[in-house]
Amino acid sequence: MQNNETTHCRVCKEIISSSAVKCRHCGSFQNWRRYLGLSSSFLSVAVAFISVLTVFTSIALDSIKENDSNIEISIINKQRTYFSDMGRGRQVLLVDVFVTNAGRRPGTIKSFAVKGEGDNEFIYMKSGPPQSGGPYLHKPLEVHMIEPNKSIMLKQHLKTSLDADTFETKYSNADFKAEIINFSGKKNSIIKASHNSLPLYY
Repeated sequence: MQNNETTHCRVCKEIISSSAVKCRHCGSFQNWRRYLGLSSSFLSVAVAFISVLTVFTSIALDSIKENDSNIEISIINKQRTYFSDMGRGRQVLLVDVFVTNAGRRPGTIKSFAVKGEGDNEFIYMKSGPPQSGGPYLHKPLEVHMIEPNKSIMLKQHLKTSLDADTFETKYSNADFKAEIINFSGKKNSIIKASHNSLPLYY
């Protein structure tokens, strides 16, 4: 049975059949599909807004980020080696330290020190591999600069007069301290623990 009832198009207001799915005048859908055009437009606007908001948030966070260095350290390796120093045998602690600067300005490591089990204070270490000759002074000797968003690997060593067993007992549970000077002049210390691990012997 043919439906002769009429209605007005929801868009152009022309007279169309009340059962029409699509207006024969303007081509607009009369059923639920008429909302798709609005939804697509809304979705496009929403995506554009989110994109702008993401960029703005990134810029805002970067602007409030502290304009300074941000140095972190990790103990990568801890070793024991035997070293002949001017005819005298020494047990030497060797440490590989990974240093990174995630800040926006250069920063420096003023010194690196170790405190073994039973020690009351930190003892300064020297940079690089051990060398023979001359007095061994436990004081900071070298400053390392780390550029922004850069990383470096430092090798530190400490000559001792300990026998092998005492050495391993002392440095199996050790704390390491890096003294930091930020670009702003602010000083701080980073302490990393290396416990329950025997220094590798080589």
